[in-house]
Amino acid sequence: MALGRTESRGTSVYMAIAPAMHVIDVGPLAAGDEEVPGVYVATKRVDFHGAAPEGKGAAFSYSRDSGSSFTVLSNGLDTTAVMGLVTQAASSTATAVGVDRASTIHVTLLNSEDVLTSTTAAGLANGKNIAIMGQEVIQFQTATAVSAPDGKYALTNLVRGLRGTEDQIGAAAVHTIFTLYSPETVKLVKIPIELAGVSHKYAATSAGGVISVAANTYSTNTTDVALQLRTIKPYAVADLAGSRDASNNLTITWERRTRSHVRLLGYSGRPLGEDREA
Repeated sequence: MALGRTESRGTSVYMAIAPAMHVIDVGPLAAGDEEVPGVYVATKRVDFHGAAPEGKGAAFSYSRDSGSSFTVLSNGLDTTAVMGLVTQAASSTATAVGVDRASTIHVTLLNSEDVLTSTTAAGLANGKNIAIMGQEVIQFQTATAVSAPDGKYALTNLVRGLRGTEDQIGAAAVHTIFTLYSPETVKLVKIPIELAGVSHKYAATSAGGVISVAANTYSTNTTDVALQLRTIKPYAVADLAGSRDASNNLTITWERRTRSHVRLLGYSGRPLGEDREA
């Protein structure tokens, strides 16, 4: 069992304690990510042994042999992501259309010094306050501090099931991990395409720590998951409909959805963003 590495920093001691980890397998969150097979990874240092040495973060690795050995996929992950746990989940009957004004998500942040803030309707339209609740991408317009010293917030006026995660609406339960999206702290990690759909062990390890064979101990936090690599997975179409003419010929219509990050103006069509459309 690896205890990690300790080092003296003046009067304090730093121990490579395992970071909290959120592996996020969703559609592309930033322009250009739709070309990269991968997942997003957020990590958060939460311990009582002093802050990590300056410039040190976390590594993200995977194992093909149930943890006997690991291959590093990314080094230097930021460990200051705003992360927390859901203490009351949103409605499972919401849709990915419009603003969900009926639901409230209660979140307790891992670090009470972190904050969640409100935005405007225009802010929502411009991509503000994106977060990931489990594997559902959401936006929230209003963040109300229930108990700010304890990091407790109530989130309302929600946009649900973004970036191809409409199938995850209602999947989040109490203790589901919550991460506020920031391109600086939620990083896209490229994953070998042959790993898709097959369960492997993935690990986040604090810089200075040793990847532990034992799960979730000291310097390493692990999870077993079969990644889908949704950054490169086309979205399902919307508004599927069919009609028959007098000769009983069936015509099927749908609205295209795109993984590309675009701003639509007027009646301009959505770009395909795929090799073909069947």
